Amino acid sequence: DAVARLRRFILDLAVRGKLVRQYPNDEPAPALLKRIAKEKARLIKAGDLRKPRDLDDGSALEEPFAIPATWRWVRLDTVGAIVGGGTPSATDAENFVEPGEGIPWLTPADLGGYSDLYISRGARDLSEKGSRASSATLIPAGTVLFTSRAPIGYVAIAANSISTNQGFKSIVPYVADCSRFIATAMKAFAPEIDARAPGTTFKEVSGKIVAAVPFPLPPLAEQHRIVAKVGELMALCDRLEAARAQREATRELATGRTGVALD
Repeated sequence: DAVARLRRFILDLAVRGKLVRQYPNDEPAPALLKRIAKEKARLIKAGDLRKPRDLDDGSALEEPFAIPATWRWVRLDTVGAIVGGGTPSATDAENFVEPGEGIPWLTPADLGGYSDLYISRGARDLSEKGSRASSATLIPAGTVLFTSRAPIGYVAIAANSISTNQGFKSIVPYVADCSRFIATAMKAFAPEIDARAPGTTFKEVSGKIVAAVPFPLPPLAEQHRIVAKVGELMALCDRLEAARAQREATRELATGRTGVALD
């Protein structure tokens, strides 16, 4: 799994501030935090965002590793609202409609094997009736979708307004331009979040656990550079995997023709 390890290494460098250079002229993270707080207050006042529930468990913020001086450690719920989902009764067929005919709705199964960063809808939509009959919340485009059970750790970004079932703890960024870095960080932290999840046969992380994840916040300009570099390196990983698959296919074809395994 050399390529898989390489992907994890890239993400680890990204969240530690070691993937791209820091520039002194970038607006530092403390200034970005002021913008985040101001935008949060504006969204709540305008009614565009419901006031988030207080998910602070009272524990002190841990700093898992060193980050650049221009970054800041914060709780994840400092940069975005943590939103769950819901499911109407599956016994009432009128709660669901075909994709494109209702309200986009996702389950973790919709992200299984899904490789694109953005997603617009799942295998089924909710009907208006189904939406009213569940606790599913319509969340905006740019929301970082994070599966919190069955399994933990799938990550995507909503391409449009969307809702989810209860298997998600999604992050609605207060500053929309932060969404791609938040998604990158959640991919990096997914194995650790999964390891902290209670349960054995059925593991699930709560909103409180996700909200309290220590989050390394870079300057916004650096976030954009990090996301661009991660995309470039992940594309290289894709090419490496494709080349390996082609080699294996060629080897299997040669073995099938000759009946002899080739070195």
